[in-house]
Amino acid sequence: MTIKKKSLVVLVIALKNSSVGLKTIGLLSKFVDVEIIEAATPNSLLSHAYKPAKGVEPIEMAISVSHHLARLRAKTLSRDWTLILEEDVIIKFEIEELLTLIEEIDSYNKVKIPLGIHLFPEQFGILTMIKNRGFLHVNYLPDCAVGYCLNLLAIEKTVQDFRENQVEIADWPSRIRKNILWFAPNTSLVAHPDLRLKTTKSSTSEYRKKRKNLSLYRKLLKFKIIPFVLIKIGHILNLKFGENPVDSEKIRSVKLQFKC
Repeated sequence: MTIKKKSLVVLVIALKNSSVGLKTIGLLSKFVDVEIIEAATPNSLLSHAYKPAKGVEPIEMAISVSHHLARLRAKTLSRDWTLILEEDVIIKFEIEELLTLIEEIDSYNKVKIPLGIHLFPEQFGILTMIKNRGFLHVNYLPDCAVGYCLNLLAIEKTVQDFRENQVEIADWPSRIRKNILWFAPNTSLVAHPDLRLKTTKSSTSEYRKKRKNLSLYRKLLKFKIIPFVLIKIGHILNLKFGENPVDSEKIRSVKLQFKC
């Protein structure tokens, strides 16, 4: 399958009247169809029936709903692939590079199934090399939904699986983890602003700080223990993946060197 620009659409999630979102659109609109999806806010959801899952803050629910709205729009557009970006994303790719990656992953999977490409897989993920391929298999889906691609089957599946009465955080709802086969580029194609810098604005920074202050025991309860242990072993073996800033170097993703 040859991926053409017309078969890819880019959806940018941005707050109303956001200059940041418009800048992101400007970088891509010369090369591919781009639309802006107005981000939900806690106030905009007051009249809706959305309810957060346990432990999910209102702003986190709003971000997750925003991603759901983007995927709803993608379903109506029915493109082969959709690239979903948050407005503060740092773009590090040329459009032809992304199209080539998509085509390679499409040709690798002979059976049509829901597929995803995590474009910034550097935090709390486990990746493995694939023999004779220029991309990685995702064994444990990394954090951070700042930029990712879904094929149409994955879009349809995520819309079907979304639960309005139990909205999980945007990165990542449990059914997105389980029901999509995920891949990643050898080098991140997007990045997230460094949340450790005081100059970086983030609507969820307050909640991120709270989680950082959890005890190790609480963290192990919150995270999956086996991936956490494997990541720590990977760090000991010098298998850390990526060089872009992440929330904490303690949970930087690892890339296993053996090829599957």
